[in-house]
Amino acid sequence: MSLPPPSISAILVTWNRCDLLQAAIDSLVRQEYPRLEIVVVDNGSTDNTEGMLSGLPFPVRYLYNSRNLGACVARNQGVLASGGEMLLFMDSDAEILTEGALMRLARKLAGDPTYAGAGGVLYSDRLAEKIWCWSPCMDAEGFHDPKASVLPREDVKALSTCFAMFRSDVFIRLGGFDPYYFYLYEDADLSARILAEGRQLLIDPEVKILHHYDEHGRTERNPVQYHRYHESLRLYYLLKIEGVRDWAASVSKYLFHPQRTRARFPYLSWMKFLEVYAARPLWQLLTLPGMPRRRRYDWLAHTPPATRTDALGGVSHGA
Repeated sequence: MSLPPPSISAILVTWNRCDLLQAAIDSLVRQEYPRLEIVVVDNGSTDNTEGMLSGLPFPVRYLYNSRNLGACVARNQGVLASGGEMLLFMDSDAEILTEGALMRLARKLAGDPTYAGAGGVLYSDRLAEKIWCWSPCMDAEGFHDPKASVLPREDVKALSTCFAMFRSDVFIRLGGFDPYYFYLYEDADLSARILAEGRQLLIDPEVKILHHYDEHGRTERNPVQYHRYHESLRLYYLLKIEGVRDWAASVSKYLFHPQRTRARFPYLSWMKFLEVYAARPLWQLLTLPGMPRRRRYDWLAHTPPATRTDALGGVSHGA
């Protein structure tokens, strides 16, 4: 007699993406997975997100935050409100294209405890010919060129939380997502901590995911603000995960070659250049003594509660 498939809690964080969120949820439901729980964490949407969820014919656990707390805090809230043996993190602008994808990944993780996380092949609707994933062969935007190298399957260094499934016991033991990353690099951070404890990650090439490049929230900030934000997180990740040597090498690469750096990033004034590659790294260096603690910190235990939690959906559209 075969064992039932493990239960899955699908956690989607959203902010003003009502239509894309509905498409993402529909793709989850089409999987017809027998033990699936859907948790939506709303970071303060002002569109019709709650109304859309209320009208769904299946139940959804809904957590609402009165302000945008970022992807990491919201995902941690979703985990605390869920009970699945597997945790599926899926962006609200992603869709599952492969029939039986959840069953494939859940069976792989349940069948071999060596693996703590699994993902699929991520395609962008902007550049259909490229694959969006963490791999040894990426361009500046994080796309993998399949003509340049073979997509890694089992020797995977990181999974993208655009769509990734993790064993809940491992995720909880590691303390969840580090909320210092409002968004970006949180998946690389989690993946590094998983690998550090001797577990592995895998990509199933038969599982295909479409990631809609939602312009909302991406192009509203100017390039200087985004660059400052991105570099701050990248250097924090290097200092926390890779260590002082890699962090210092990266800072030096830009700080001691100002003309080349400003030629590469022409929107950086001298003041912003010094802020990004001198002042902020100095502040990060002052936090160095606390980095070992941050690698083992229980972020879940210190996650603030959502403003409110509701059970939505389950509306019958029949007679």
